[in-house]
Amino acid sequence: MKVARDKAVRRRMTVLQHTFGFEKPYKVLCDGTFLQAALEVKMYLKEELPKVMQAPCNPIVTNCIREELRRIGDDVSGASLIAKRFTCVRCSCEAKSARACIAERIGERNTDHYMVATQDIKLRRQLRSVPGVPLLFITHGKVALEHLSDTTTQQARDNELRKNRPSEKEERVISKRKRAPQQAAPHQAAEE
Repeated sequence: MKVARDKAVRRRMTVLQHTFGFEKPYKVLCDGTFLQAALEVKMYLKEELPKVMQAPCNPIVTNCIREELRRIGDDVSGASLIAKRFTCVRCSCEAKSARACIAERIGERNTDHYMVATQDIKLRRQLRSVPGVPLLFITHGKVALEHLSDTTTQQARDNELRKNRPSEKEERVISKRKRAPQQAAPHQAAEE
């Protein structure tokens, strides 16, 4: 099963690298729910993420995520300590929740090429509509990469079709050739 899972991850990441420009080391934006779930299954994320992604990964949190974990209190104090060890990206958003902060940071195009690690189903549903956002979650004590969303696969197909089309210069040459009358070959004209 692990071989099939590794192969699926490689295939999905290849699509993301070629279509959306993801580069190693991958930037994994983790939210509080993901950190808490990792803590509950006793998973060390700095070691586990590179194993799953088969490449170096930088786990990242925002200051809004840290603040939300602090606000929740003792219930998630372990996740708060984990978040302090990760790289913190300063955000200028005035978001009330980590969910809104992550959605704002991803935006409509995910130009910073973040992977989002969350257990929040509403956030995952919201981010599926943005092309080029790989989603990670924890299931059965393992980190899993979600299937590419329909919007992501559709944009990948569109990019491939665009690559296979002739360029504007080639289009002009083709249209000129179609307009020019077909001339008979010289040896065919001599026979008639």
